[in-house]
Amino acid sequence: TTEIYTRSIVGSVRCVQETVSLYCEENCLNRCEARECCKQVCPCGSLCRNRRFQLQQDALVYPFKTPNKGWGLAAGEHIPIGTFVIQYVGEVFDTETKLGKERLGKYKGSTCTYLMKTHKTQVIDPSDKGNLARFINHSCDPNCETQKWNVLGEICVGIFAIKDIKEGEEITFDYRFDSYSTPLTKCYCGAAKCKGYLGVIPPTMSPEKWEKKLENLPCVVCASVEDAENNQMLLCDDCNRGFHALCLTPPMHEIPKEEWYC
Repeated sequence: TTEIYTRSIVGSVRCVQETVSLYCEENCLNRCEARECCKQVCPCGSLCRNRRFQLQQDALVYPFKTPNKGWGLAAGEHIPIGTFVIQYVGEVFDTETKLGKERLGKYKGSTCTYLMKTHKTQVIDPSDKGNLARFINHSCDPNCETQKWNVLGEICVGIFAIKDIKEGEEITFDYRFDSYSTPLTKCYCGAAKCKGYLGVIPPTMSPEKWEKKLENLPCVVCASVEDAENNQMLLCDDCNRGFHALCLTPPMHEIPKEEWYC
């Protein structure tokens, strides 16, 4: 360990180190602020380990076809907790521009959640142009999370492991509550604590109230809130009302994988 104190400015990148190891690890103040170091001013120079976005130090991953969620992304190696998995890459646009409003209009009718907000009106859209991160599916009990990092003055989004991930295991993160008004759609993550849905929250409700309402959503036909394994609750993608599959006329014995309307 080397005792170093330096403070330098290069653009918007501030590199500050006190008691620095040769590799710029957990004691790096930039890392604590979710800010990558700049090679030119970091005391560790080329040995700096806080430039994962810049050096594209992705984990080994590969796309695969899932049974009912389309494409997914899996680990090609054991990925320890805390590992930078991959950057979320795509076209960046402002939602207040003409292009942004057109994209949001198109996105509103899609159940594919791709847009990732970086600023108040700035989003990353990998729908047409992106990397393997676009294949990551949602889970209500995910093994990864998204983090915003300042990379040489630019806000970037990275996928980081929050659990140890086994080789071959699907990589997931929680899409949380979508702020771009995509239709409510059934969740197929299979987690024990699955919320059962993905999509838009009515603007008059907070996420907490909306989740509580869905947990106690009654069937329009039988008025019961119980949800059995062979009689699951379906949510209409238009009116957001609940219907037990076997209460429908005729009864529905297979849960639809696409949008469903009452």
